Amino acid sequence: MQLRTRLAAPALLALLVLAGCTPGAANPGSGPGTSGAAPGAGSSALNCSGAKTDGYDLFVDPAITIDPQNSVYSLAAGDSIGFTYSKHDDGRYPQYDWTSSYIQPSDGSVFDNDASFFFDAADGKFQLDGPQAPSGIDGGPYAGFITIGVTQDEASNGDAYDAARIVLARICVVFATSQ
Repeated sequence: MQLRTRLAAPALLALLVLAGCTPGAANPGSGPGTSGAAPGAGSSALNCSGAKTDGYDLFVDPAITIDPQNSVYSLAAGDSIGFTYSKHDDGRYPQYDWTSSYIQPSDGSVFDNDASFFFDAADGKFQLDGPQAPSGIDGGPYAGFITIGVTQDEASNGDAYDAARIVLARICVVFATSQ
């Protein structure tokens, strides 16, 4: 296992522990505005417009391409979201990851829930396959966010201690009811 992977794995594990315990603070005056139904979601009401937490604005870096292009993505069984990062550089030891957050329908609060690496990323191409559901949460379906990131060596010299995470995208998704 590369030194970079060994250092990044504990950092992601710590993020998971903290994310599972820290709900977002409610702020009724903010939140992204999206519209459109997720393919296969069965309801046009499931989107991210009800989010009431700062920091969850939808975002796509111009260097990342998402396929298919939707305003709301479904993560039900059989669904896949593909990503291509045009600034991929093997010399910077990139590690691609995702984090998920779901929106509590009753009050619009956003809760960080899960995270993982894209272990099969190659040449800046990777994908997230459904079904993906909020871990340990009953009910649903829930709308929420997937945040895509890359951690890479900023010094381009192989020194893992110079690694920095860059957020590449935050997209609106409708989670499956179970995995």
